[in-house]
Amino acid sequence: MEPQNPIYVNGRLFLGRVEEQKQFRAALKETLHPPRGESLPYIVLLYGDGGIGKTSLARRFLDIAQQEPPFGGKVRTLYLDWEAERERDTRLRVGREHISAETVFDALYTAVQRQEWAEHFQAYRETLQKRQEAQRQAAAALSVGEGRDDLAALRGAGAETLAKLLRLGLPVIGESGEKLAQTLLEAGIQVGAEQAHALRQKLEDRLRARLGVELYDLYVNPHEKLAYALADGFKRLSDRRLRGRRGALLVVLDTYEIVDRADPWLRLVLQAAGPRLLWVLSGRDNLRDSRPYGMGYFRGYAEDWPRRLLAYDLGQLALQDVRTYFAATVPGCPLAEEAARAIARATRGVPLAVVTAAEMWVKGVALEDIVGAEEEPAPGREIVRRMVGRYLLHAVEPEDQRALYALALARGDLDLLSALLAPDDGSPFDVGAELRRLERDYASVMAPEGRLHDAAQEFFAQYLREPLQRRSPPVRDLLARAETALRARLERIEADYPLIEERYTDEDWRNAVLRLSEVLFWQQERKAWRWLLPRFVESLAYSPAMRRALLGTAREWRRGLSARGRRRLEALGAVEDQSPSPEAEGALLAELDRALGRGDLGGPGEAERRAILAWRRGDWLRRQGRQAEALAAYEEAERGLPPGGETLREQLAEALDDLAGELMWPDERGSSVHHPDAVRILHKVTAWLPEEPGGWYRLGVALDDAGQKEEAIEAYQKAIALDPQDASPWNGLGIVYADLGRREEAIEAYQKAIALDP
Repeated sequence: MEPQNPIYVNGRLFLGRVEEQKQFRAALKETLHPPRGESLPYIVLLYGDGGIGKTSLARRFLDIAQQEPPFGGKVRTLYLDWEAERERDTRLRVGREHISAETVFDALYTAVQRQEWAEHFQAYRETLQKRQEAQRQAAAALSVGEGRDDLAALRGAGAETLAKLLRLGLPVIGESGEKLAQTLLEAGIQVGAEQAHALRQKLEDRLRARLGVELYDLYVNPHEKLAYALADGFKRLSDRRLRGRRGALLVVLDTYEIVDRADPWLRLVLQAAGPRLLWVLSGRDNLRDSRPYGMGYFRGYAEDWPRRLLAYDLGQLALQDVRTYFAATVPGCPLAEEAARAIARATRGVPLAVVTAAEMWVKGVALEDIVGAEEEPAPGREIVRRMVGRYLLHAVEPEDQRALYALALARGDLDLLSALLAPDDGSPFDVGAELRRLERDYASVMAPEGRLHDAAQEFFAQYLREPLQRRSPPVRDLLARAETALRARLERIEADYPLIEERYTDEDWRNAVLRLSEVLFWQQERKAWRWLLPRFVESLAYSPAMRRALLGTAREWRRGLSARGRRRLEALGAVEDQSPSPEAEGALLAELDRALGRGDLGGPGEAERRAILAWRRGDWLRRQGRQAEALAAYEEAERGLPPGGETLREQLAEALDDLAGELMWPDERGSSVHHPDAVRILHKVTAWLPEEPGGWYRLGVALDDAGQKEEAIEAYQKAIALDPQDASPWNGLGIVYADLGRREEAIEAYQKAIALDP
């Protein structure tokens, strides 16, 4: 049902985030009346994946500041969406690594000008002018007329390189302390370390003399000076009185991930702007926590803001929020409870996905097109495309897009991920450093685990399964790399396990088989079946759990399978039924026989797979009462038993034991009958299962029926030795002794049987 007093942001219903709003109001109230002696502003960090609702919450904060008492009329607001700014400023239309601090400062000043607040930023304008003058005078100092020959090597270097050269050795934020010679080499100037040191010293002496202290300092450290000048403007703006009362300034920087490479410098602006500002930084990256970043270290806001910091890792909407949103936005098409749960599951509660689902619902799109037609709800194509589009919004570089695809394919397998991302030339590759870089850039990346967050993983996986995406060159290359890596992994493991049955005991091997099955389905259905079917046949003998897992992998691709593939999957699924019908089991065997005929079960281990199929066919025939055909199938299986193998031989022995019992006691009659094959069968059973007393007992009965009394006594005695508490072999022994006229031994055996089972 629709919430009481619904809140709308930008014309859309706003749900949840109650605690965040409550804490924001408290922070804004304190910004209006900062504690005595406080110098830091309040910082609110909103972060999370694309579509999770960061922008909606940031705009909700703006509405609170502009409209709610006691804030309305007391708080100035400035909203800057860096995505929109990128459309205005071509300098922002580059990779994030290439966006300079000056570009970010200029964009902020331009936004201030749009608000007609430029009068408070005179210090910033003056600093810009002084910087231009410092650069002009520095260029003049290095001109041919004044430079003679001692600094001639530096005349090809730009102002940035020269300033960087001068900064080396100085504790300035943002620099990493490169060696002098390396800095010059990067600018195309090749000199030795000693000459580089001399050049730097001469450059410093020349520029200090020409520029003076103030301009020289501005030339060397322009970012720091511009940051403090910009902060001065914000401080003056927030100190102005509003309607006779002290005011405050709320600045929202949305899609902050676009410019957060300049964060170390922009952070100086935030720190120096004073306590009457509240900054909201909304982006994908977690700026709160410190952590390794690439080959360096990212210093989180929690280190610089021990107080006056709120940070929210925005999560998903609850089921009730989904119901409420649909009820308010689509009142004419109410959602049933089951449908609401399906949509919540398919969208993962991600606000953008929920909004997309609601838009589809109001247009009359069928539920199965929104959440998929399978038993387990999954996002429909429109939701997937919109979500992945949002995730990739800032993946400007093709390498980053490829890396996100690789993460979706690898699913936390670090070795596989390394194989997917490693350079083609075989040069050293640090997958950990790459993951830390990606985590810094994309909120959906979990570096320690080497995977995407669950919601992002599901959306990316569904997106990459679309035929056009699977056929795209980047995805095809990743899949080929994955196949190569997984086959190599399997070869290494199989070298330690020559027997197929042993491989099914190894978890790493099982996981690699399943991962390769998945990768091959990504590539081509036919190729996947040729790999999966032999493993499926093996699992019939060696691992019910693996059998279920293989079926599960194939079922994940049900939507994209051909009609023949879906029929095959249905036939294979018969093994999951505890008591499959004869028709279902027959269809399964027929499907596997066709695969055998096509050569899909060939390759190393084919004879063993044929034996497994013959064993399963024998079981099916035996349950149909076709014992003679069953025996022929079991004997076919016997001919294909792998040398040294135990598991399949034991299962075949158990099947033969059951068959012998049915031959000796047809129609479950109370007394046994002689069957010409029984003794031969049970000799195999007892040879393959010598520790099983039941086989020895049945062999004793078969020998007795065949008139081989002494051999029957020996078989009964072995059964008794293995299980002295079973009355049946004692009873059988009594019968044989009686037939032989050995009455005292017969009586003793009968009495023992009676004592065990009166």
